[in-house]
Amino acid sequence: YIRAFNKARDVAPDESISGAISASTDDFISKREFRLLIVYICAYAKMLDAFAMIDGGGSGVDANDDRRIELHEWLSGYKKVERHGFVALESISNPKSVFESMDSDKGGMILLGEWCRYLEDAEVRSMTPLGEKFAIGIKSREAKRGK
Repeated sequence: YIRAFNKARDVAPDESISGAISASTDDFISKREFRLLIVYICAYAKMLDAFAMIDGGGSGVDANDDRRIELHEWLSGYKKVERHGFVALESISNPKSVFESMDSDKGGMILLGEWCRYLEDAEVRSMTPLGEKFAIGIKSREAKRGK
């Protein structure tokens, strides 16, 4: 859930904390950021749940659950998550192409970070209510970095 924390903490302006040597308000979740933190925690939990349903292909945790999705796991499991609430997982007509798009480092497997980024980006592009929340974090981070 560190992903949710990191995304939410970028929303409010970064300010130094008086009396602290190096701490700033970006080290904490402010009252203004708390609601988004909860949204992000729920979204990432749901993403992890979908990821885990495909990784290993079985119920529970076993030796096949290696925290990455390989092509054969994706092809046999992508339909399990099509109704998980993410636009990128709905109505997949070319699962191999989707796998290749998710595999951003072209390592032949989808890691959780790649999975989350792909689902986030699709929500933002589709301007879903969840995508609007992700866009807040993206815009805030870009503004802080001067982009």
